[in-house]
Amino acid sequence: MQSNIKIINVLDPLTISRGRRAVFFHRRIKTAFVLILSATIWMTGCNGRIGPSLRDPNTGPGGGGSGKAPAERRLDIGSPLEIKYAGVEFKVTRAVITEAEDSSGAQADITLSVVNPLEVDTRIAEGQWQLRLGGGPAYTQPFYLQISARETKEVNVNFAVPENATWSGGQLSLDEKGKEPAAISLDRVPEKTDAYPVRLASGGMAVTKDPAMTFTIKEATLDLDGIGTRAAVGKRYLNLTVSVNEHDPGPGEFLPEFFRLLVNGEPASPENTGEKTTVEAQSTQDYTMSFLIPQDAADIALEVGKPDVQKTAKIPIDMRSK
Repeated sequence: MQSNIKIINVLDPLTISRGRRAVFFHRRIKTAFVLILSATIWMTGCNGRIGPSLRDPNTGPGGGGSGKAPAERRLDIGSPLEIKYAGVEFKVTRAVITEAEDSSGAQADITLSVVNPLEVDTRIAEGQWQLRLGGGPAYTQPFYLQISARETKEVNVNFAVPENATWSGGQLSLDEKGKEPAAISLDRVPEKTDAYPVRLASGGMAVTKDPAMTFTIKEATLDLDGIGTRAAVGKRYLNLTVSVNEHDPGPGEFLPEFFRLLVNGEPASPENTGEKTTVEAQSTQDYTMSFLIPQDAADIALEVGKPDVQKTAKIPIDMRSK
């Protein structure tokens, strides 16, 4: 008897699993390729319109910035632009107005060389710079200065100004509360705004005894500045340099005790003096003083000597210009 036998070809399960994975991987590659191709065609059709949205809006086509430099307007400094305040000399060496890149305004930067020619340190504690352009409003900036005797330094002052500001009609001034300002024109030949300092007659002399001393006025000026300070509004400084000759032997004398200014008969002490305050025996010493007086004072005399030990003497001072 012959039996019917069916032979069944059974594949290995591992072989079947590998085949399914190959088909699945092929389909994923095909799908990714279709997506990439579609995106490329779409971007080409947009003609690059999506490109700029991915860049900085301030960046130009070449990617190197807008290419527009901030506009600058420099002040042409011809004649020296100088002011003096509290005996300190300020000179403008550079001035430029620079527009902001975002058109929000501009900044005026002024550089000044500052020289203290005095023999004493000077401090401006509550100063204020003021800038006016073309008759417009005043732009202000607080200012503090500490400068040693015979020192030179550089300071920078800046002001926020309108975008279209120019130096035309510019004026720069410095002041302190309640004190006389100092100002300079920036765009034309500086004009002398006042007659100060006023040089007064010198040479007046007086002699005292016990101790025996000779006092001679070498220099006398009326000014807005004293030694390291500025006059209050309505006041002026009488600056005197007096040569003192001590004739007697001995330990020398302390000079501040020997001077008083008589203003309409009323005595006043010097507000500031020079550094050299003593005179040695049988020698000569120059002594510098600053007296603050009313602007219209006329009856002025320098009293010399020590009232409690000797008879004093007076040297009249003519307040008319020399």
